[in-house]
Parts: sequence; structure tokens; C-alpha cells
Amino acid sequence: MPDPDDRYEGQSDLDPADLAAIQEAMRELADSPAGSSDAAAEFTPQFPDLESWVSQFFVLTFARTGGEVRWCERWWDHPEAVLRLDALWRTWEAAALDPVRGVGDWLRDYLDPGLSVLLGPAGPFAGCREGTHTEPSALPVSPAPPNWWSASHWWEMLADPDR
Repeated sequence: MPDPDDRYEGQSDLDPADLAAIQEAMRELADSPAGSSDAAAEFTPQFPDLESWVSQFFVLTFARTGGEVRWCERWWDHPEAVLRLDALWRTWEAAALDPVRGVGDWLRDYLDPGLSVLLGPAGPFAGCREGTHTEPSALPVSPAPPNWWSASHWWEMLADPDR
């Protein structure tokens, strides 16, 4: 029987057996003391760190050249790229645990949209060309006025949006 408080009930694209297995695993995790999960203790990533994943898997498997594609051999010196690649690595490690749909879903849900930003002409390597690294720059910022972040300021803004 569906849980009336579960607004996502029936919205999953998982088949009922997969969903039941995930729900059972979640119950087991909730019932176990923190940090003592056998699954967590047994998990060893295929690549020990981000740099290994990038140099031994990503650049060999997903090489793109020509056109509007941008890459920098000093990828580690681009904070946005590091964040995006780290997210891809971590989700890839998790996806690789599912032998049926994991990597396929990862390609569709994470890699394909991620590559267009990461390697795109406006992405983190936009200023770099083959053999040339351009130091990334930060966006300009100005400090907020005094009390800008206080709750009273925001209540005033909500009460009078035309101010």
C-alpha cells in the first residue's frame, strides 16, 4: 500500500524489485550503528583518488579534440574543473557498483551533460589552448552592506519589494 505521506511514491523509474532492494538496504543502514555498515567497510574505489581517475581513465576514455573542445593539461589548477571532475569520479565509482545499469545511467545522467560544460568553449578551460595554460580568474565581488544578511533586512524586502 502506498504511503500517503510519500509525495514521490510511484515516480521512480526503478522496477519494483530494484526499489524494494534499495528500500531494504536503506532500512539496514538506518538500523546499523554509524560507520559499521559491512557494505561501506567493503567498498574500495577502483581509483584511489581523483588524479588517478583522471589520468588513468578519464583522459584515455573520453578524449575529445578539435572544434570548440577545450582541455588543459593543468586541469588540477582550475578549481571549477576539479570540482566537476571530482563529482564525475565519485558518481562513476558509485555507478560502477551496479553491473546492470550503473555505468549506462552514469553516462546519460552525469558524463554527457558534464562534458559539454567541462570541455565547452565557455567552460573552465575556456582560456587554455593546447600547450598553453591560462590561469583561472575569480569573479569580482563587493562586500554586502552592513546588516544585509540579517533576517530583519529580508523581512523588510519581502514587505516592500519596490524599495
